Amino acid sequence: MPSSWSTDMIWWYVYPLGFTGAERFLADAGPDPVPRLAQLEDWLDYAVTLGANGLLLGPIFRSATHGYDTLDHFAIDPRLGTADTFTHFVAACRSNGIPAPPARRLHPLPPPRHAVLTPAPGTTHAPGPQAG
Repeated sequence: MPSSWSTDMIWWYVYPLGFTGAERFLADAGPDPVPRLAQLEDWLDYAVTLGANGLLLGPIFRSATHGYDTLDHFAIDPRLGTADTFTHFVAACRSNGIPAPPARRLHPLPPPRHAVLTPAPGTTHAPGPQAG
């Protein structure tokens, strides 16, 4: 059976806001938060030494608190840095043998269209999946 990333990948999962000691609330970070994502670069060699060959970061998008309350799906949380900080981090991952897709592919799909979430006339709920 051929090898594939889904069966051979050893993931290192990191909650970057907590791992890097970011402020618990974005408001507490002040107008110019200290970018912290680069702190993870120092750990990439260690992760590879442990056998990790994949990295999962989550959450990384702008939020008001713990990261799971995303405010903007297209902006890196300023407590971690900027899009440039993230692009640099992806390059560091690659140079350490941890494959990473292009940064533009790491953005999630756009939020669902408003029309999909709007209840159909005469109903009280949004339409669900269609039976096929």
